[in-house]
Amino acid sequence: MSKLRYPEENVRALRYRELVKLGFVFLLVLAYGVVEWIRIDEPAQFGLIDYYRIGLLRVPNDYLLLISWSALSLLITIGLSFSQRKEKAKRGPFREGVLSLIPVFGNLFIVLFLLYLIAYRGLWSFTELKEGFSLAPVIEAVLFMALGLYGYKKFSHLFRMRKL
Repeated sequence: MSKLRYPEENVRALRYRELVKLGFVFLLVLAYGVVEWIRIDEPAQFGLIDYYRIGLLRVPNDYLLLISWSALSLLITIGLSFSQRKEKAKRGPFREGVLSLIPVFGNLFIVLFLLYLIAYRGLWSFTELKEGFSLAPVIEAVLFMALGLYGYKKFSHLFRMRKL
């Protein structure tokens, strides 16, 4: 019986589970963005087919942003899972050079994307209720806030587990 709370095998398995859960959040957002970007049925929305058919200069929605940020966040999560923390007890913090900033900016990118899900796609969806009550913006807001909060919870737990 080990005195440690998390033996090495358990930490590795927990880290893998948290990575899968965080990746699942990004895959859900990526799938939603792709489906909404391609659809063309609603007259107020412009999908991928309308974008090329009408010749718009830009897509007047944020689905492309959702697709690109969720795909990048998924890639950053996978990349950060392979990065190992080196022992830097005898080395100074700035001896690693500019490359040591890549994981920092990767973490910042993931946190900003999760905050975007919570604040803009979640809370800001309630502004559609000023035109009249509909259940769709409420469901969308709750869904994105839940995805963002769940993703942030898994990301912060994963970040704490890196220190073990």
